[in-house]
Parts: sequence; structure tokens; C-alpha cells
Amino acid sequence: MNSVSALGLSLPLWPLLIFSALIVMSLINAVCNRLGQPLRIIDPMINRGIIALICARVAFVGLHWSGYNDLMAILDIRDRGFHVPTLCIVFALGLCQWLYGKVRKESGAAFFKRTLILFGAGVIWCVGGWWSYQAIHSAPTQWPDYAFESLAGEIVSFAQEEPTKFTVVNLWASWCSSCRAEMPALEQAQAVFPQARLILINQGENRSTVEGYLKQSGYQFDNVWLDPTSKMGQWLGSQAVPITLVFNKKGELVTGHSGIISVPVLGALLE
Repeated sequence: MNSVSALGLSLPLWPLLIFSALIVMSLINAVCNRLGQPLRIIDPMINRGIIALICARVAFVGLHWSGYNDLMAILDIRDRGFHVPTLCIVFALGLCQWLYGKVRKESGAAFFKRTLILFGAGVIWCVGGWWSYQAIHSAPTQWPDYAFESLAGEIVSFAQEEPTKFTVVNLWASWCSSCRAEMPALEQAQAVFPQARLILINQGENRSTVEGYLKQSGYQFDNVWLDPTSKMGQWLGSQAVPITLVFNKKGELVTGHSGIISVPVLGALLE
């Protein structure tokens, strides 16, 4: 759920850190190539990372096959559905294969020294970025004691009803293209996961706008609440949408997802 808000978008933290770390590592390697022996290190790492990502996507789709309806849904990686253990194992094996080949062809200390420097710089960048983010952003742990208004005009709150095993809260807006893209998945999730109470909380729009969008689109949701002042975004510390939050029966925030969500990814969050 850790994300960085920019221009109304919710960008996931770890992909940003890894991408920026690769840029830093590339710059360091370029400087080292100018000052010493030219070594090709970054490209093989990126290639093996891409292979690992493909394998992780295939593994995730295989584990959640029933949630993907067609080929386009499988190829749509905006939901960030990747099997992390597969990603780590394939990437580690790829690196070992690469290093073993280098040992057989080049037994120079310069290669290993450069590799250790780049890996160390990347790890320090990612860990330092994550630590800085955690120090600046204090994530809430319990759902807020806020009152909202439903589309039926009723005053509602999270603790008003006896909650199910999970309460899934989706923060969205009708102007947001990513929010509109995930609406079919949310409508399907409402039927697929009876153990979860799904609540869509609109951020910053009035009743007529929300009702008009839902009517025009034909979506049917049991719980659509209005938050015209975007106090949920202020509580979370992020005004970007869409964001999906998962609370347990005690009202504790257990996990979340920033950006477009799919039925398989939501199912993985509820496991």
C-alpha cells in the first residue's frame, strides 16, 4: 500500500525505488567505465529482472486462474499481480547463472569489485528510500470514526453495522481513469467475496455527479458513500486515487493496494 502521490496518481513505492536505484547504479557504472576498465553489468541485471517479472506474473495468474476472464486481463499488469517468491527465486537463479559464467570467462577482481559496489549502492538506495518514506509517512492502523452520507441519504459509518470478516474500502472518483477501469472488477468482487463488505467512498464529488456516473455506467454497488471533503484521503495521508484498504473485523487496517485492483489481487489481499 506504500505509495507516492504525484499529479493525482498513486505510484507504488517499491517499483519507484527499484527503478531509481537502477538509474543510480547505471550512473555509477558509467563513471567507473570512464575511470577504469569498461564492464557490462547493468544490462544483464535488467534482462534477468524482466525474465523474473514475466515468470512472477505467470505464477500469479496460474495461482488465481479463475479470476482472469480473458487474455487482455492476463496481460494487464496495472494490477501489479506478481508472485513475489517466484520473482525472487528466478532473479536469484539468473544472477547466479550470470556470475558463474563470468567466473569461467573473466577471473578478474575488477568485475567482482564493481558488481559489489553497484549492488551495495542499489541496496542502500532502496533501503534508505524506504526508511525515509516510513519516517515521513505515519500510516494509520485503525479505521477512523467518521460519518459519511450514503447515496440513499443515510448517515453511515464503518462501525455502524456488525462487520463481516473483512471490510474493503475503495477510495475513488469518477474523473479518475484508473478508478473507472477497476469498476468492473469491484462489481465482480462484490459477488465473489461474501466474507468481505465492500464500500466505495467517493472522494471530493457531490451526489449528483456520483449518481450520474453510476447510472450512466450501469454499475450496481451495495455501499456507495460520499466524502465531498476527501477526509478519508487526509486521514490516510494521500489524496491520490484509487486506493483500496482492507480492514479486519476489529477495524484494524491490515493491508491495502494503491492503483488499479483486479479480482485476483483483491483475493490475494483477503487470504
